[in-house]
Amino acid sequence: MEKLVHLRNRFINLNNVDYINMEEGNERRVRVFFNGSGILELSGGEADEFINFLKELDMVDHVPFLG
Repeated sequence: MEKLVHLRNRFINLNNVDYINMEEGNERRVRVFFNGSGILELSGGEADEFINFLKELDMVDHVPFLG
């Protein structure tokens, strides 16, 4: 089943995510790496929103995170 997240006026298919890199600092930064086809960089509120979507979809434990 496809898991879609709507962010930045596009849908992100979580099935196409290789891994997610998350950095904590003054603001959270998240980089989403897709099946070798690109990177989506998020920071601040967008990063928090993306992580919250993963939590709502119960996907946090299913998508590899690299710190």
